[in-house]
Amino acid sequence: MYLPVHYVGNPVFDTDYRAGDGQSLRDQYDLGERPIVSIFFGSRPSEIARLAAPFADAIELLRMEFPDLAFISPVSNSVSKIVLGKAGEDLRLQEVIFLPEDRKIDTMAASRVALACSGTMTTQLASAGVPTVVAYKLAGLTYFAAKRLFKPDYISIVNIAADALLMPEFIQDDVTGEVLAEAVATYLCDPAQEKSAARALLDQTDKMRGEGGKASDRAALAIIDILAEGLSL
Repeated sequence: MYLPVHYVGNPVFDTDYRAGDGQSLRDQYDLGERPIVSIFFGSRPSEIARLAAPFADAIELLRMEFPDLAFISPVSNSVSKIVLGKAGEDLRLQEVIFLPEDRKIDTMAASRVALACSGTMTTQLASAGVPTVVAYKLAGLTYFAAKRLFKPDYISIVNIAADALLMPEFIQDDVTGEVLAEAVATYLCDPAQEKSAARALLDQTDKMRGEGGKASDRAALAIIDILAEGLSL
């Protein structure tokens, strides 16, 4: 007795993350041709709590090196109070233009680089071809246990699938403002590297998307096949 298994793909690829209107975002906020760094704090309160300070440190350092930078952060309703609360506590985060989550794809289209908490968001950014610096911090005890039980080469799905560091990753004690700012600045200072990273991310996510329509459509077809096989028995 066994259960049939069908891989139908990742539903994150059902959305076209390359369809954003970056110019409308620039026009709305009078950003002109200023380079934009998008900031994604995470979707869980614990992620925001651990990353807010190092992200603020990075923003401060980047502002000093690139005075014309604009920082934009689309935030979901579920965590908007927490994120805005952190901005109220740390004035450096008030450099950031906070937007509703429904402007996420437009933000991607306008961004030269992103600084993001590890998670589904990094796959979405990769699908949009946005060079991304990835950060993640766990509670100390959780990290101690996880480090001994789970030892992957990478934490981002796109990097794991590519078996290559297409997006630089920083974990735990490596998540500092200095380290994050330097990684973001690498792309801002080198347009050729920025373009190369964007191309590599687009190529990799195209491979991961595969063929045959949306994951939801493939799931429905797989269920129909299973049901048809069962009825024929």
